[in-house]
Amino acid sequence: MVDRQAEKNLAGILSILQEHPGGLSISDIATLLPMNRNSVSKYLAILQRQGSVDMRLVGAAKIYCPTRRLPVAAVRRFCSPNLIVVDHNLEVLEVSVTLAALLGTTPEAIISRPILTLFPGTSSDDVASLLRRALWGEEGTFGWRPGSRRDATSLRFSLIPTVLETGRPAVSLVLEKVPEEADQGEERLLEALRQEALREERAEGIIRVLPDGHIRWADDVYCRVAGKSREDLVGRQFRPPLLEGERTAWKEFVRGLTPKNPAATIDCRVVMPDGGVLWYRWRGRTLCGPDGKILEYQYLCLPMHESRVIEETLRRQLRALEQETDDRAAALRESEERFRVVFEESPAGTAFCGMDGAVVRANRAFLAIFGVRDREEIEGRNIFTDPHMPPDMLRTLQGGEPLRFIIPYPRKGYRNRTPGATDGPETICLEGAASPVFSGENGTPSGFVLQLRDVTGRKKAGAAAKETESRYRNLFEALAEGVIYLGDDGRIIEANPAAERILGYQLSDMQGRTGSELRWRFIGEDGSGYPGDRLPHVTTLATGIPERKTLGIFNPREGGYRWLDLLAVPRFRTGEENPFQVIVIFCDITRQREGEAARAESEKRYRILTESLPDVVFLLDPEGHVLYVNALGARMLHRPPEDVLGKSLPELFPAGQGAQYRRNVASVAATGTIKNNVSWLPLPDGEVWYDTRLIPVRADDGMCRYVMGVARDITASKRAEETLRSHAERFRRIFEDSPTGITVCDPRGVLLHINRACLELFGIARLDDVRGINLLQVCRALDTCEMQAPGDTATPFSCRFDFDRVRSLDLLPTTRTGTIHVGGVVSPLRSPDDGTPDGYLIQVHDVTGRVLAEGALLESHDRLAGIVRHLPDAMFAIDRRGIVTAWNLAMEELTGITAGEILGKGNYEYALPFYGKRTPMLVDKVLNPDSALRNRYRFITYAEGNEITAETVIPPSGGDSPRIWWVKAGPLYDGRGDVVGAIESIRDITGERRAERLLKWERIFTDETVETP
Repeated sequence: MVDRQAEKNLAGILSILQEHPGGLSISDIATLLPMNRNSVSKYLAILQRQGSVDMRLVGAAKIYCPTRRLPVAAVRRFCSPNLIVVDHNLEVLEVSVTLAALLGTTPEAIISRPILTLFPGTSSDDVASLLRRALWGEEGTFGWRPGSRRDATSLRFSLIPTVLETGRPAVSLVLEKVPEEADQGEERLLEALRQEALREERAEGIIRVLPDGHIRWADDVYCRVAGKSREDLVGRQFRPPLLEGERTAWKEFVRGLTPKNPAATIDCRVVMPDGGVLWYRWRGRTLCGPDGKILEYQYLCLPMHESRVIEETLRRQLRALEQETDDRAAALRESEERFRVVFEESPAGTAFCGMDGAVVRANRAFLAIFGVRDREEIEGRNIFTDPHMPPDMLRTLQGGEPLRFIIPYPRKGYRNRTPGATDGPETICLEGAASPVFSGENGTPSGFVLQLRDVTGRKKAGAAAKETESRYRNLFEALAEGVIYLGDDGRIIEANPAAERILGYQLSDMQGRTGSELRWRFIGEDGSGYPGDRLPHVTTLATGIPERKTLGIFNPREGGYRWLDLLAVPRFRTGEENPFQVIVIFCDITRQREGEAARAESEKRYRILTESLPDVVFLLDPEGHVLYVNALGARMLHRPPEDVLGKSLPELFPAGQGAQYRRNVASVAATGTIKNNVSWLPLPDGEVWYDTRLIPVRADDGMCRYVMGVARDITASKRAEETLRSHAERFRRIFEDSPTGITVCDPRGVLLHINRACLELFGIARLDDVRGINLLQVCRALDTCEMQAPGDTATPFSCRFDFDRVRSLDLLPTTRTGTIHVGGVVSPLRSPDDGTPDGYLIQVHDVTGRVLAEGALLESHDRLAGIVRHLPDAMFAIDRRGIVTAWNLAMEELTGITAGEILGKGNYEYALPFYGKRTPMLVDKVLNPDSALRNRYRFITYAEGNEITAETVIPPSGGDSPRIWWVKAGPLYDGRGDVVGAIESIRDITGERRAERLLKWERIFTDETVETP
């Protein structure tokens, strides 16, 4: 019994097959219906037994099509007394006792005999043709008179297309009627009418030819092929209307028909009466007497033009497929070799193991971890019996789950230690991962992959990192610049006291919240409101490029705006392209901007200040000719400015360096990118190191017309690098690369260290010239300086620094002239032991250098942002909460939804463009492996690393046809190997699948033609 759902599914499959009378495979039906392949196969088996569906083999594929065949059980139920069942080879499978007696024999004598031998006196070709038609589903009848007497009873058999219990086609011959003598005339008339109808509908032509080659008789079909009447053909020599090139093969065919070889077949092209050329299949047979003499030749011609054309087409396609198969096999071999090389050369120790724990294969890194030289000592060893391995490893792997662990492991138990292995510790710390490998369809693992890493050094480094954590924290807390750490979702993670003071918020109020939630109010440099989606940290998170801007922010404590110089710097995890955090460093430049407004009133003073810059500024054409150089550059060359203008770089630097400088200029002009170069120059004053930045200057047409250069004398910095290189990396990055001038003093104010920015700011050539100077005394000597020793907290200061007065009082050996305004903070440096101040950190800054750097950062951001937006593959990413974190331009074009509309949204918002409803997609399967996929996905493949590939059919929208999409999804990891999100790529492969389906149909048509009797 089948339930209502099963009946509905059976009806749906029959409806699909009726729409495709040529036939469909199980995969095709499963694609068109929301049903899996196993269910489709089960329902097709039921339909076969019911006689509603027919199946035929096309190569290795099973093709199902609708049919009107009756199940053999139903035929037995209603026709068992007068029944003969014939299989597809036209041999008797079963016969009723009554009908066997009528034929004068027994059922056992008839079964397995050819059916044509049971009806002597009839045309065997006509009966065979009717039987073949019945095998293809066409009903028919034929009459037969047993015995040789004319008054014998005439019998009529009905041919019923039948399906056996095995699903194979068969024919049931049912004796319809045994007419009485009075019905002989009516029966003969009816039989004549049937034969006439059969002759009119038959496609095979029949010609009977005498041994001398003259036509004895031809049916109407052949007359139509020859374009002549029967009267014009009978008695004439038999010459079929063949194409000229086919006549030689025809003669050989006719000569081959002999009493020993009574039947043969040939395919020839025939010229039709309308002039067209068609393929026909000819079957010749000799009819011989008892003495073996040929009495007559009989020829049958069957049209097969379409099948031959399809056969030739498919043969060519088959050759193309064979070539493609060879190419793919070669690619597979190459891929296997690449995998072997990757496995052997992997830096991680990797071993393949069976579920019994035996090591099957181990790479070189695996051997090196244990200090083993010989593979035989590792391979074959049972991992589960090792007491140092996790005891729950086997149970976890048998459950199909991966396992991660960290264990101490002794290496002394191995015999063949590699050279140098004895130098390391006998007990090492191993970080491992065991992942099950599934090879069958039953869902049980057949083995597992064991990966091990020696993290002994990392553990030791972790202990050292904890020791320095307090020092970093002190430095972080003492910085005068505000520092904020934000996550990839824009929420604040950490902030230092300077940030709390500048922004007017406590850390407890900011932590875990975004700028929009805090309702920060920003204004641009023109005083207008600044949008939140263009803030530096938002842009940096989206592009991964540092961003620097000058903005005003409202301070709720003070009730007014503070001007900030903000720098957003991204942080990346190894191997990831998107930042996981962003650091925002900002300085309060409110007073500095007020000073800039005052200085902007005098253009002359501004030009004097520009000419007084401590950097060499010059302008070149793309060929390397000098178009402009400032006064400092001319003094550097010991030439007047007019003697430098127009000269080429090789003329100014003839020692060979000029040619290299010209190549650098040409490269910048050609590529349009900024280039930095640090090099030394042999000048009359001696060798001098310069840090040179070459910047392309574009015209309105986008072409690079000039190259601007800024060269800074870094000779003193180069000499100081040797001393600073001995300090820790953390101090070098924060201290030396900071754009803010920083000095370190002891508790009395005696200068200990000073960075390059501070030296350049105050025009001091060398650190040794000022080491030991008491900065507090220098500041007290200047009436305009407010710097003093701080108390327990950071103390800001600002002053007007007059270099002429400094030199006149011999306070500092400065080379600068004029006056600048500096601002900064004096912060106590506390001892990690008792917390008492053991020195001071003094930070000073000048706005000019920061403004010059801002333009270069903005240009770099615009260029790289364009590259990211125009990535070719459509993709999006979500975090573990299902919030959209990435949506590229290709995805915008595919869905019509911009990134600004969808970024930050969750609740399956990303599924709406594809399915019109909120529903899990393949990317959700990556984050939730235990969840079940819906039937919309097929051909699902799970790759190593939890990657999933599949295909899906998207329902049509409007009048469009369904589209087939190739989808790939994979996890996103952080630096600790934890999954923090997932990414999904989408590609339209509808055209490829349609081409594959067309090729499949062409194969089916070819096989059907070959199987046609």
